[in-house]
Amino acid sequence: MTTINKKKSTRKVEGKPNLSISETAIAESDQFQEMAISEIDICKRNYRLIFPKKEMENFATELKLHGIISSLMVRPMPDGRFELVAGERRYRAAQIAKLETVPVQVRVLTDQQAKEIRLAENIHRENVHPLHEAFAVKDMLEAYSKIEEVAKRMGKSKAWVYSRIKIAGLIDPLQEMFLDAKLTLLQAEEIASLSPESQSEFFIDNCEDWQNENFELEDVPWMVERLKCDLNKARFDTTDKDLFPEAGACSACPFNTATLNYLFPELAKEAKCSNSNCYSKKCYLQNSKGIIKAFEEHKPDAILYPGYIDQETREIIEGHPEMSILPLYAQYTVDFINAPAAPDTEDYEQVDEDGVIDLDESGYNQALQEYQDDLESYHAKVMTETTMRGLLISNDKYLLRLFEIRNSGADGTGDNSSPKVTAKEVQQAIKEGTATAELLQQEINRLNDRETRFKEIDLDKIQEQVHDKFKAQVLSFPEIRQTLTQADHVALRLIVYQALGWESKSFVEDAIMPDMDLSSRRNKENLYNALAAITDEQFCFMIRAVLSGDGQSKYPGNVTGYALYQCADASGIDVNSICKEQQEKATIRGEKKEEKIQALEKRIEKMKQAA
Repeated sequence: MTTINKKKSTRKVEGKPNLSISETAIAESDQFQEMAISEIDICKRNYRLIFPKKEMENFATELKLHGIISSLMVRPMPDGRFELVAGERRYRAAQIAKLETVPVQVRVLTDQQAKEIRLAENIHRENVHPLHEAFAVKDMLEAYSKIEEVAKRMGKSKAWVYSRIKIAGLIDPLQEMFLDAKLTLLQAEEIASLSPESQSEFFIDNCEDWQNENFELEDVPWMVERLKCDLNKARFDTTDKDLFPEAGACSACPFNTATLNYLFPELAKEAKCSNSNCYSKKCYLQNSKGIIKAFEEHKPDAILYPGYIDQETREIIEGHPEMSILPLYAQYTVDFINAPAAPDTEDYEQVDEDGVIDLDESGYNQALQEYQDDLESYHAKVMTETTMRGLLISNDKYLLRLFEIRNSGADGTGDNSSPKVTAKEVQQAIKEGTATAELLQQEINRLNDRETRFKEIDLDKIQEQVHDKFKAQVLSFPEIRQTLTQADHVALRLIVYQALGWESKSFVEDAIMPDMDLSSRRNKENLYNALAAITDEQFCFMIRAVLSGDGQSKYPGNVTGYALYQCADASGIDVNSICKEQQEKATIRGEKKEEKIQALEKRIEKMKQAA
């Protein structure tokens, strides 16, 4: 290493009047010398990345003829080597020219002082790429925090700083495009307004062939706008910070243009989300929240959907243990059962010549009677076995609808059916030695599913036997005692009578009102008097006829079925014996199932050991 000639210097860095170099750095003693190029290391923090090959070769040729006119700046490092602070282009050209030494100015600098000088050189040289400026601004922000301070130190406007902050957020592939002049500064700013995830989507959709010679992007603003979402039309509450805790509320999100007045002033009046992935995630979570809440509130028998069921909704349904086992019906394959609408008096008002409003009582009363008849028919329909409760999922609305399946052949078996392995296939595969662990596991799953269904059938059989015995007991007119007033008796009997189904009503009327013809039974006074005259035994018979005639009383999971079960038990039917007998059958079947599963699991274990 050449001997250093010390020379005092307090001059300022020329050409950089707007960048405040630390007084300590300016006052440091400068040392000029010729230094071996092999002793100098390039700083990794220099933001200039592009050094065109042809340009550097021409510069190297010039250096061979005239040498380096302006000295490089270096600083001594603890390991005895020197780090390049300023002059990387000259340094690289000297390497190409195979110069052994270069003129340097040695200055003792702290990391912060070296960074400031390096930034000054990068910012104020000619033809600096905007992306390199962006990295410099980013580095300055780390040191000074405030945009105003950075703008002042760099001698630039705040608008210029805003622009560079934008493009500093470009993802790596788009940075490469920008550096290779395949993006203009305006295009880079447009794309950089998107989140990193949305930028990746933009690149995949539009830029994967960017290295082709004739590549060119057109209408970038339109393509970028497609990846932004209008928060004013969001399906979710944009102030809800708990919907997607990782992202928080949109009202405080950096990807909401309405929150970035300082960064994107031209978009401050809008509320656009530039993170489409997060927006979609929140839409999904809101939909899931709404579906699950409606399901838990209504406990439907099936799921209904419009013309098609989208993938998002399907995933929500299949991911919920209770919903996943419900049948799915397309809306066009069912008939909805709608409650009739009561007539409105305003529809029957008439205005005479004097402007007086009169009510057409006759027309209104007739409409009211029709409504009451329709309402009675509606209630009767609701109680039939074919009526189901469905949760209709459509356009972010979740409605409980009563319906009937239109016909058995119209998509009525559900959408979630799929081919399953059969016992015959499994046994054949075992016999032929072609059974796989996956196939045997499917057989285990089939046996478990089958047992689950058998348990449901057990409950159905228990309920059916209890129901049949109870109904037989009803026909024997069991005695029932009540301590009610006569008026209570008549009122309760009327309520029970009105609850009778169509078939059982005719049977009961013939049994307890044998002397009344049909027209007499439809007369309110005659019917009231007839109900008042029936005995307690007849009233008991009518109550149990209502209960046993209700189709829901055959099912153990329904409250009507539970009530029938309790009444049967209280009336003396030996329900315990019925339960015990069915449980014994279930125990035997369960033991056989476990034996089969254990045998299959042993086979799986042997296969794993052999593998």
